[in-house]
Amino acid sequence: GRWDNVNGVFALLFLLLPHSGWAVSSLDMSASVGIYRDFREQEHLPLFYTLRYSELYRHGVRTQFDIILNNDLADSDWEAMTSHANVLVPFGRSSVQLGRQSFLGAFDFGLLDGIQVPYFLNDTTGFRFFGGWVHPLDLAEPEGTPLVGAEVFTTILTVHTRVGSAWRYDGLNER
Repeated sequence: GRWDNVNGVFALLFLLLPHSGWAVSSLDMSASVGIYRDFREQEHLPLFYTLRYSELYRHGVRTQFDIILNNDLADSDWEAMTSHANVLVPFGRSSVQLGRQSFLGAFDFGLLDGIQVPYFLNDTTGFRFFGGWVHPLDLAEPEGTPLVGAEVFTTILTVHTRVGSAWRYDGLNER
């Protein structure tokens, strides 16, 4: 299917990155299980097994590649998913993030195939530009939908506040 092609492309891009002069490499593995109810009111009991490989290069450039094997125990359906395949390049007080990565927006939480450019003005305040294709975590929309936007964020005492705007096109309706 389409996800086999996407996983293969991300794996190939990661393997083609220059692997000379790396400062630190790490390999982590973890397993977790949980229960949740989706927006369709269906219950899920997923088991996740995550394999994470990351490298830190000279000049602060980082790469990360995560594969998650998941099985919804209610359906006994194993799937593999690339959850992260990205490069982080230092930029001021932050890092430009390119590739597949976690994405948290006002009404979106999922995977973003694209770019995020956060910029911190100080330890608690900054802004972020983002663009690409966003996918829900359950991959119900494997093609994703185009998304572009920007936001300003700050922390006052212990309250995290974000204000922004995004444009998302789902083929029929603009949101």
